[in-house]
Amino acid sequence: MRVGSRSGKTIADVRPMTEVLYVRAAAAPFDLAVLAGHRLRTLITESAAVADLPAVTALPALEYLQLDVAGWQQLLRAGQVPSTLLAAGLSGRAGWTATVEVVNGLLAAWHQEPIRVIDVPVHL
Repeated sequence: MRVGSRSGKTIADVRPMTEVLYVRAAAAPFDLAVLAGHRLRTLITESAAVADLPAVTALPALEYLQLDVAGWQQLLRAGQVPSTLLAAGLSGRAGWTATVEVVNGLLAAWHQEPIRVIDVPVHL
């Protein structure tokens, strides 16, 4: 299901058995807290479209979450990366350093080795 200004649907239209949800920008950010306990397995959104991003931890079946770098930074800083995730997606544009920091934060949350960054000097 898609919610946002282009679809004409809101979070209130999401049913408890909905498994895939795309949340796009609307006049005001959506509050995900009303979805607590829903069966959502996939959520694709951006930090600007959602009022309470840490509410994703109240989605017990969430397996895939796609956010922009700012959204992941918010969840990582708050220690609110859902423990149920099997995969994570990144969307939008962000600086390389910020993106690598987010990916390494997610890898650490899953007890995985970080990405090794090697700077190669270039002499012109």
